[in-house]
Amino acid sequence: MTIPQINRNIVQEIVMRHIRYFLIGVIPVTLIIAILVQASPKKHHLSADPKSLFDYYNETYFLGQLPNAEVVEEDIIDSKPNHVFMADTEHALGGHWYKIRISPTYNPTLNEEVLSISHESCHILIWERYEKEGKGADYQENHGTAWQNCMLNLAEQGAFKDVW
Repeated sequence: MTIPQINRNIVQEIVMRHIRYFLIGVIPVTLIIAILVQASPKKHHLSADPKSLFDYYNETYFLGQLPNAEVVEEDIIDSKPNHVFMADTEHALGGHWYKIRISPTYNPTLNEEVLSISHESCHILIWERYEKEGKGADYQENHGTAWQNCMLNLAEQGAFKDVW
């Protein structure tokens, strides 16, 4: 054997070791990582910008009557076990400040988002009426007759046409 042939054999052996290492070590590890990344739960995000939805429904179905509201995508944690919120609204009594939180976890489709925004918008409308009459603290965020009429009015206007 000549010296160049010995070097070629050494190079071939080194190359084969690298190929075996790559096939046996790197590729399986890469596949395992890819599988784990795919299998890990992904945080769901809302289909539409919730503030834009609120503004659209306010202008289209409430004729701009609702005050400006902060509307955010946020999961809502409750102290009661197994109790979930699709959405909720915070309000500063005596004022016109509102914050609507829409849960991306419990509003997985645009239809649920629309219903949640509409639901919370009706609460704001009724709360504003109570505030105007000086009874803001009396409103218990319930789903009484006034709130039900608001939701029915939205349905009659076609707000839920493509939703249900």
